[in-house]
Amino acid sequence: MKNQMLFFMTPDPGGDNIRIVGDFLRKLGISLSFQDSKIFLMENVKDIIYERGITSLLSMQLLTEEVLSDLSPRNKIVDILKYKLSQIIPTNSLLIIDSYLFPKETDSDYETFFMSIFHDTIKTCRELFIVTREDRDKSIETKIITSIKILNPSIVITTK
Repeated sequence: MKNQMLFFMTPDPGGDNIRIVGDFLRKLGISLSFQDSKIFLMENVKDIIYERGITSLLSMQLLTEEVLSDLSPRNKIVDILKYKLSQIIPTNSLLIIDSYLFPKETDSDYETFFMSIFHDTIKTCRELFIVTREDRDKSIETKIITSIKILNPSIVITTK
């Protein structure tokens, strides 16, 4: 397949304007093809159904950020995070981006708390990518990575 570029135009420029643009591009040796965006999206949906099955579309749901009070009980936070992880079902890889991960000051059960959230996901993932701040507690990071490796010895962990 040749390199192709996809453009979306709003509002619809109309047939005459598209023909003018097409003529101009043809003089430059560039081929212009187009179709209505609704048809284009429908083709993508057909591809997804063919490649992954209808349940891949029907089971999709929007997962959004949660905004919670600092005073939210930990068990509520854990339940929300576990629920969201169970919905995305990462089996190949998981990317965690959290600037507060591995903080300098932690509760005594921080490692246990972390593992209680990610336990089920980590045990099935092949790769874990963690992006956090450079100024972090390396001893906490080491403890958690050790716990992860005990749970899933074959997991590949990359931290930045």
